[in-house]
Amino acid sequence: MDKMKVLAVDDRTEDLEVIKEILELSGFEVIALQSGSKALNILPDKFDAVLLDIQMPLSSGYELIKKVRVKTRNRIPVLFVSIIPKQEANLEGSDDYIEKPFSPKELVNAVNKAILKYKRIDKPVGG
Repeated sequence: MDKMKVLAVDDRTEDLEVIKEILELSGFEVIALQSGSKALNILPDKFDAVLLDIQMPLSSGYELIKKVRVKTRNRIPVLFVSIIPKQEANLEGSDDYIEKPFSPKELVNAVNKAILKYKRIDKPVGG
């Protein structure tokens, strides 16, 4: 079975490295980018989920999520990963929210849950 592929976008190298390491140790393939425009350029390549930081220069996660949704035709989950407290974040358009700092289990569970939800929705009738 192919590995599930996750696109992670965050302007902080350290955060991307942590996300990439945790998910790769859990069997995911991870493409980590520091630029929202680079992420948009490779979409709609086949990804099973997208992780977006909210606070990024040039294009915030709030702006980026709208463009990601259009590029992927709403067919994959998009999760925010941010240091902003969940109750202060605008979660519109996101499938879930992971607050930094997070535990490896919390990250992996949120990604798996979101991917499974979309796989069930996308399943053909009678399949």
